[in-house]
Amino acid sequence: MNPAMGINMQPKALNTQSTLYVGNLHPELKEMELFSLFNPFGKINSVRIMKNTYTGESRCFGFVTFEKVEDAKLAQEKLNNSEFMLREIRVYFKKNLRAVHPDKNFVIKNLVFLGQCSG
Repeated sequence: MNPAMGINMQPKALNTQSTLYVGNLHPELKEMELFSLFNPFGKINSVRIMKNTYTGESRCFGFVTFEKVEDAKLAQEKLNNSEFMLREIRVYFKKNLRAVHPDKNFVIKNLVFLGQCSG
């Protein structure tokens, strides 16, 4: 919890209904900067940038959870494909991978990228 902002920067569980996936982030982006980008759209419950477990480096994606689904929808509509820190960011609603139908979807994991978070 960031006491100054009253924001949980590393939540234990994300509310999928109002949680946005934010991708193609700049590798040096900090959680407070991501919070500042999304804050104008409504009350945010949590912000998290995912990091490599071993190196601590950004994986160039994160999650923003709003208190209200309507606020998340507005942020997604306004920020998807917008430029932030010289990157065209992607903003989508978080999907529960356990609910993905195996006959209609596939997931690719553990891809190796050349360079830092190349998009």
